[in-house]
Amino acid sequence: MGKQKTVLLVDDEQIMHDLASAYLEREGFTLQSAYTGSSGLEMIKNLNPDIVLLDYMLPQMNGEQVFEKLRQDQAYSDVRDTPVILLTARGSDEILKTRLLKQGIVAYLQKPFGLRELSEVINNIITLRDIRHSNRLLEFEVKSTKQHLSSILQNAPVGIFSCDDQGNLVDVNQYLLKLLPDLSVNHQFINVLEDDHFKESFFGSGVRSVLETGASWKRNLVPCKCGHMHDLILNMHFVPIQVDNEDGDETVRVMGIIEDVTEGERKNFQLRLLSHVTTAMQQTIELKTLLHLLLTAITAGPALGFTRAMIFLVNDLFTELTGAMGVGPISYDDALQTWNRLNRQNLDMEEYIFKHGLALPVDDEALNLAVQSCSIPLDANTRLTNELRENKPFWYKKHDFHEMNYLAFPSTLQPLLLDEFIAMPVVANGKLLGAIIADNKFNDQPIREDRVQLLSLIAAQAAHGIEKANSYEQLRAEKLKLEVAVKKLRQAQVRLIHTERLAAIGEMAAHVAHEIRNPLVTIGGFARQIEQKID
Repeated sequence: MGKQKTVLLVDDEQIMHDLASAYLEREGFTLQSAYTGSSGLEMIKNLNPDIVLLDYMLPQMNGEQVFEKLRQDQAYSDVRDTPVILLTARGSDEILKTRLLKQGIVAYLQKPFGLRELSEVINNIITLRDIRHSNRLLEFEVKSTKQHLSSILQNAPVGIFSCDDQGNLVDVNQYLLKLLPDLSVNHQFINVLEDDHFKESFFGSGVRSVLETGASWKRNLVPCKCGHMHDLILNMHFVPIQVDNEDGDETVRVMGIIEDVTEGERKNFQLRLLSHVTTAMQQTIELKTLLHLLLTAITAGPALGFTRAMIFLVNDLFTELTGAMGVGPISYDDALQTWNRLNRQNLDMEEYIFKHGLALPVDDEALNLAVQSCSIPLDANTRLTNELRENKPFWYKKHDFHEMNYLAFPSTLQPLLLDEFIAMPVVANGKLLGAIIADNKFNDQPIREDRVQLLSLIAAQAAHGIEKANSYEQLRAEKLKLEVAVKKLRQAQVRLIHTERLAAIGEMAAHVAHEIRNPLVTIGGFARQIEQKID
């Protein structure tokens, strides 16, 4: 059973209180009585009744004045919305009735009236009040729920959106707007099926698929183009939802969740990159191929994200770093052509490194020629050379130097059109072997701290690789010297054998001559005797 409703009767006639009490208490109400306007206001404030029966003709202040004070006086702010039924014995006064109803009186009863009629009016008003109260609670709950859902939507650590069956975005949370700011133009959400930037992208394809098939659409690890580079790696899940339109008919909308997994994938990519670089380095000992492999790794995919990489090697006199090789574009047009070609090839990281990294570089590539024409004098008084001489990296940010470029790096590097770049020393056993210079020229992306840290690991790999390649070159040179010495030794051996053979032949000839000489002397003497006898 519900709680009994309390009715406050404010009337100066006792008989009205007696009749109302007898009937209303039988109907399940609790009746409280007040006989003046002032006492009625105090009881309203203290009892907070469910409904007030207020007589118009009261001593000191009439019913209209009591109601006006209830509504306007701040002392009664907590109870000012209490339903009030005005009772009056005055004749039919439509002007008064209209005025009071406009002021907020819920009912106007003219005496005499039936108690049954009064009970029904009270029940109807209380029911209406309860309904309104329930509606207010529901409205508050709906508003609170909407605010809660909106808060969840806006503060969710993933991108969330919804669009109608025409592709018009309806809701986009702040995370997704920050991720893909082009979804809003001039503070208006776009149509993803018509916008030139998105209609052929993963976004337009996913929404179109859901609307056409009515099935969910899911893709993982999708590279998203921002500018000219693959900047983001996203997981996406789009689903159809049924909603009622203004006519009450059901229509299909698309709701989607977009998760940015770029950093996680970048970390995985970096680990895989180091692993693949190490593996590839074990397969080559040629210095030129090794350098190209390292520079290719620095410009590969989302791991480091550098668009250009160049390497300089110290000369024999340790007086300068000479340009050895460069990988990357030399202009915006060159950059677009290169990135479009790589996108068409659609190679994964391992294929990219082994196909492009281990291939011999093209000597006439513009950046490669520009790098080979440059050098870094180690005795130059610049920040770059000072840091490199101390085996420290140098991170050049143009806005830090303004017009003082000559203090940052030597003018000999001007052909490379450097803006922001990182120069990483290549050091082995405390000895400077060279330097790697990398930048994000032509894609306007800032260099990030984690990329610099990864570049230092690549530089360490480069140092070991260069040492190994140099050792191999030295070993090969020594091998060539040894082969020449062996060849000369073999030639000397052949000549010695030939000389020994000639000596043996001479000795034999002398022996034969000796053996023949004695008989010849005898024969000669005998011949001369015969000749003399004949004469």
